[in-house]
Amino acid sequence: MAAEVDWSIRGDFVRNCSCDVGCPCDFLAPPTRHWCRGMAGMRINEGFYGDVALDGLKWAWLYDFPGPPHEGNGRILPIIDERADLAQRHALCAILEGRSGCGWFEVMAAVAPHTLPVQFAPIEFRVNRDERSAHVLILGRLETISEPLRHPNTRAPFRVVVEVSSCHESFRAETATAKVLRAIGAISFDFAGSNSSLAAVHWTSGGHRAE
Repeated sequence: MAAEVDWSIRGDFVRNCSCDVGCPCDFLAPPTRHWCRGMAGMRINEGFYGDVALDGLKWAWLYDFPGPPHEGNGRILPIIDERADLAQRHALCAILEGRSGCGWFEVMAAVAPHTLPVQFAPIEFRVNRDERSAHVLILGRLETISEPLRHPNTRAPFRVVVEVSSCHESFRAETATAKVLRAIGAISFDFAGSNSSLAAVHWTSGGHRAE
């Protein structure tokens, strides 16, 4: 889809799911449990949509795929930072729904056609990629805590980086463990010790840019 508005969002991205650590979905392989549930979210450090500034805003998705995500038929519940004003809400909805260009959002819209009504809520979002740690909290909806991978014998932290480059996405993610991954409501789940990916991302109306 050709973008009618020039936009850019750059910041920290967290994606935690029900798969075992080392999510097979990154390799277009069947999810650990065949289906996949989880969250994805972003803190926009720098962003704009036309003349609308998006700096500092956050958004999250709760998602539910009945099979491998690339096979489609998924559901997404979008949640947008309640601090966003009306223009910012319209801008973020247009981006997240894949209506303003960028292959990654367009693909997500195609494989998750059952989008639930957007919600607006306070979003706490902390991430430290160097330490492979994160905490995302949306009261009454979601909490997830990421912590470093640890050696099973020594418990010393260690590092695994997954780099993905395709026609619609490009990212370099620190792999971590979702110590807590819990959501309630229309899309609900409760997992511990599952996969966590922490990345710096930069999406634009023209596509993705590697960070």
